[in-house]
Amino acid sequence: MEEANSRAYQIGLQSDCIIKLEKRAGENRYQRHFKASSASALLNGMAVLIRDYAETLNLSVVEVLSVLAVVLTMPTIQEKNRESEDQ
Repeated sequence: MEEANSRAYQIGLQSDCIIKLEKRAGENRYQRHFKASSASALLNGMAVLIRDYAETLNLSVVEVLSVLAVVLTMPTIQEKNRESEDQ
């Protein structure tokens, strides 16, 4: 197990990940840009954001993910995501 963790850590060190998110006041859309050397590098980047967000709010990661799951499955959010993807 320790060897696998060490290997995963080394692979992570060699990965690139850029996550850029911007929303300006008065706009209802987010400008987003994702660039990563692999899908796992991007997923790790998102995990870092979620962990930092949980720590900032003094919540557990599970609590943050629970709220996120509810927000992502709200019908109004799903409809806006579909509209955004269609444009």
